Amino acid sequence: MIRTCRGKFNTVIDGYVYSLSLDGCDNEAGDVATTNYYCTVRLGREGAKAILDEAARDSDALTLEEAKFIRSHYGAILEENNDGFVSVSYFKTKAALDKKWQTIEAVVSDAEDAS
Repeated sequence: MIRTCRGKFNTVIDGYVYSLSLDGCDNEAGDVATTNYYCTVRLGREGAKAILDEAARDSDALTLEEAKFIRSHYGAILEENNDGFVSVSYFKTKAALDKKWQTIEAVVSDAEDAS
């Protein structure tokens, strides 16, 4: 079971992916005040291990389904709004993540050009 949570994240996994993003994102765009802030996080073997290790240190081990979910995705895109809420979209392949990221960059760029 993938657990939901209350607060700024939709799921427990989202909170751990956000924590991983604090160590550095691969790409960043926008800001929370105007366009929302976006960043990409590579998961894969290293990212999944970092998340599983952090969950274990927190004494909040991920469920088997959550661990499988993290391991089965290439990466994620986080979006944070000015209220501090974070949504996370997950991508199984680099191509899918890159395609969505290009769309986000274009939208953010258009919004920044318009202001």
